[in-house]
Amino acid sequence: MTLEDEFELLWLNWPRRVAKKQARKAYMAARKHTPAAEILEGVERYAKHTQNQENRYILHCATFL
Repeated sequence: MTLEDEFELLWLNWPRRVAKKQARKAYMAARKHTPAAEILEGVERYAKHTQNQENRYILHCATFL
């Protein structure tokens, strides 16, 4: 799986999809020192944690990473 494919999978799981370009840049930087599985695991936990929150309280993906 390419880095771009990994990012698209993360993006599909992210609860608030804004600023995709900045999120992609942050993901590529994070992948230099963190395995994809670990990042996706964190995203899934965060998505579950924020399930019932208003969008304004959910982080942008780039901020999370």
